[in-house]
Amino acid sequence: AIDSKSTSEVDDAIGLSYDKDGTERIAVYVSDAAVHCPFDSKLETLTARSMTTTSYLPEGVYFMLPKPIVEAATLREDRKCRTFNINFRMIEATGELHDFRISLGWAHNMKRITYDAVQEVYDSGSLRPTSSCPRWCTDEDIKKIHRVHEIAKIRMGARKKRVESRTGRPSIDSGVPDPLIKVEHMKVVSVEDQILSTKDARIAVAELMIAANETCSRVAQARKVSLPFRGTRPLSSDHLANLEEVARPGVISFPQLTDQSLVSRVFDTIDSLSSVSRAIYHHEPIAHVGLDTFDYCHATSPLRRYPDMLVHHQLKVAVAQERGHSFETDIQPFHMAELTALCSEKQEQAALLQDKSSLYWLLRFIKDSLIGADGQTPLECTVGNTRRVSAAIEEERDINGACFAYCSDVYLPRLQMVHSLYHNDGELQAGWTVFCQAAKCDPLSGLLELVPV
Repeated sequence: AIDSKSTSEVDDAIGLSYDKDGTERIAVYVSDAAVHCPFDSKLETLTARSMTTTSYLPEGVYFMLPKPIVEAATLREDRKCRTFNINFRMIEATGELHDFRISLGWAHNMKRITYDAVQEVYDSGSLRPTSSCPRWCTDEDIKKIHRVHEIAKIRMGARKKRVESRTGRPSIDSGVPDPLIKVEHMKVVSVEDQILSTKDARIAVAELMIAANETCSRVAQARKVSLPFRGTRPLSSDHLANLEEVARPGVISFPQLTDQSLVSRVFDTIDSLSSVSRAIYHHEPIAHVGLDTFDYCHATSPLRRYPDMLVHHQLKVAVAQERGHSFETDIQPFHMAELTALCSEKQEQAALLQDKSSLYWLLRFIKDSLIGADGQTPLECTVGNTRRVSAAIEEERDINGACFAYCSDVYLPRLQMVHSLYHNDGELQAGWTVFCQAAKCDPLSGLLELVPV
């Protein structure tokens, strides 16, 4: 299992095995949470169905399932663990999946390693355990860790080619910062990067989880089983306008960064996301624009997502019935439609809650730690696109009595966030580094206005 050091609930683990003829099989072992919280039981109705997701907020974690169930179902190194197993093979040349198998089992001798340790292995290119690797790691384990990365790169590369061939535009990169905000006694003690510094390790895991989710969707469709399939809403007129990339009068787009630097990827990803709608659940397969597929669902995180538990229930019933066993009844499409609508609504609310909570604590950090009686600590930022403020309704932006004619997108590494900077420098170019400070900062209203130092 590859996770953050602080992760207490381990949903999934990855395994590679080889048949006698050398054929490689990929397995994703997922916690079988549904066995502890059966569908339609009073426990399931009052907990998982009521919340539909675990909310990770800087001030604390609000679990979807009761803590004793999370502790009983989480994958651990010191015991056998009941698992929902997703097996598949990959065609090396194309990244396509085939030979799917869904089964139940027990995970023995499961081992854990952190994203940081895996990233160190990738960065160093080492074929032996590095200093950050746990003691159990052998040369064979490191070889498999590299192989997981190779599989992920093949899968991601094939998807990018499909997206670019279909749309004529680059595919969306996973380059958006996601700060880890630590709060103790109602005060922010640190803001750290939890994504970008371990990006390769996270991509390796994410791509295999995507493959496992695709496998479950394709197995369900082949058996005509209704699932909470995952996809994106049809594009609105605003999304279509962004896709056309029509320059509005008064908007200055300075030369874009052409290298593959971190900041360049961040701005490119944010620009791409402006033309993609929020993903939803649906009881029938729908297109997932970001992944360029109709074959997708969520099945690898049942400890924190209710739709994953529904997928497990439906596929367990299907497999049991195929083998002639009596099992619980499956969820009918009309009922699944109600459940998917509930999940979509509640997960959107949870995502908004997490975003607003993170913004609140980031602004609290600025107000409490960076703004003092002796003045402010300047914030370093990297510039993206710049626009004339006159392109908006007002002619000039008035902040604390000062008027500004331009607004630039900026990335602030210390806060791991992207924001807007108002200024009067018509020569400011994308990729430049400047210093700014907060002219206004109100955590409760979510207001932050940055101006040059």
